[in-house]
Amino acid sequence: MKTDALFYEFFKVDPDSLFKIAGLEIKEKYEFESITIKTTEKRLDGLFRSKGKRGPNIFLEVQAYEDEKIYWRAFREITTYYEQNDDTRDFIAVFLFLKEKFDPGLPEFLRHNRDQIIRINLIETLRKMRNVKGPIVILKPLIVETKDELFKEAPEWSAVVKSLTLPKAKVRVIIELLGYLILQKFPKLTIKEVERMLELTPIEKTTVGKELIQRGEKRGEKRGEKRGEKRGEKRGEKQAKKSYIIKLYTRANMQPENISDVLEIDIGFVNSTLKEAELI
Repeated sequence: MKTDALFYEFFKVDPDSLFKIAGLEIKEKYEFESITIKTTEKRLDGLFRSKGKRGPNIFLEVQAYEDEKIYWRAFREITTYYEQNDDTRDFIAVFLFLKEKFDPGLPEFLRHNRDQIIRINLIETLRKMRNVKGPIVILKPLIVETKDELFKEAPEWSAVVKSLTLPKAKVRVIIELLGYLILQKFPKLTIKEVERMLELTPIEKTTVGKELIQRGEKRGEKRGEKRGEKRGEKRGEKQAKKSYIIKLYTRANMQPENISDVLEIDIGFVNSTLKEAELI
């Protein structure tokens, strides 16, 4: 699951959601950003920086796979950040593990810094927060096990998001993230199924959707057979799903050329998707 971009965009829209998940009582207003450590050219998953002069820096690492060196690497990057910046505020390091098995356990030297380290098993934490409302509902697909449960609960999540007192642009991003996460958790679902459950504008009525459908139809016509049309439609469906990921990676400051390489798709499709979303 490509999670880094999702969490980057989600916490950028609603930084307070991390504090709810981590159980942090934060009074200051924070904004979320991703920063690059120059000496390593490694981009930290995220930094929550207080808008005022008070409040510690909060570094975030999202871990969706096994990595025995996650703590060593994260603290190397945190200390390098302080070396490179005129910033002397205290810090908290939050490690968000999508599964318990991805946490290799704290190295001995870090056990003396427990007050500065928060380790979270995201799935278990979300199960304990089932009744929480607000933007955080977009993470609920992570704890849904069956399609029946998904189809039952998804309309409620969508209603919660649409009722948020946020600018329309932010609500659109959150809905987009919800759809993306559903598709990642249940990859066999089609875009249309997700649209119906979230009551979204059908993709065939959007510019990108029309373009994808036309491409599928043209491929089918060239083959001159129904099988060719179905293959074309399937390709269009796959490309539509990839458009979700393209938008997220772009908002996470990834260049179109890099997105093309990572997803192994044509740079032209990447650019057309970004133009439709007014991201370039």
